[in-house]
Amino acid sequence: GSSPSESGMTGRLTARDAVAIGLLASFVVTAYTMELYWLVYWRELPQRTDVMALLYRAYGHADLGYYGGVTSFEVGLESFHVAISQPLHLALIYAIVRGRPYRYPLQLALAAYVCYSTVLFLTAKYMSGYAQMPVHDFGSQLMLHLANMPWILGNLYLAIDAGVAITGRCRAVSAASA
Repeated sequence: GSSPSESGMTGRLTARDAVAIGLLASFVVTAYTMELYWLVYWRELPQRTDVMALLYRAYGHADLGYYGGVTSFEVGLESFHVAISQPLHLALIYAIVRGRPYRYPLQLALAAYVCYSTVLFLTAKYMSGYAQMPVHDFGSQLMLHLANMPWILGNLYLAIDAGVAITGRCRAVSAASA
């Protein structure tokens, strides 16, 4: 819930704020390193031998959509994620640090759509019979799903955190006006 010790009231960051900033920072760093690299080099990944290309080659065992079998869906998804989601993640970090009143609505909206888009991505993989998975084995399934779990679980946490804070504030306003 909300309490007077929240960063917006005292100027100090809480443990919840630190967790949120940590998750958001990890998403931004991943996007501006691995995902941006992929957007720049996806056409030539099979010919590249640098560490990032080798990581994508390993992930290609679970999803050729990111290595050698790229479609407009993956390019569009990652382009949106890098160009739109990351500036919003940075704006959310700013809102948390500065105690801005739009923090929780932005956090809820952003976390909900990133979590939803990741679940939708995995659902599309499932509905296609994992068409872009060269070998349908436990290791490939594990790689596909574990690689995407931080975006599902991290954003689920952020959405719940925002929902709890918003609900607490609504209760406080309701009690004050009663």
